[in-house]
Amino acid sequence: RWTSEYNELQRVKEDVRYLSPCDNPEAVALDLEISAVLRGISANLATANPSGANGREVHEPLTRCQSLIRLRKQQRQT
Repeated sequence: RWTSEYNELQRVKEDVRYLSPCDNPEAVALDLEISAVLRGISANLATANPSGANGREVHEPLTRCQSLIRLRKQQRQT
């Protein structure tokens, strides 16, 4: 049911795993936003229906998280 979302979440997990530590304020802000989005995804998984409209409650945040990770990878140590 959640096959594509699960695969996306696994990619997010791998991408986050390889983020370099950085105390740049922009990087820290992105880290916090990524964390918040992932918490929201976790909360939505309990109630979302993969075949219904609520499936967007998981897919859209995953897409947002991937975008945030791309931005975070561009951050450099100050």
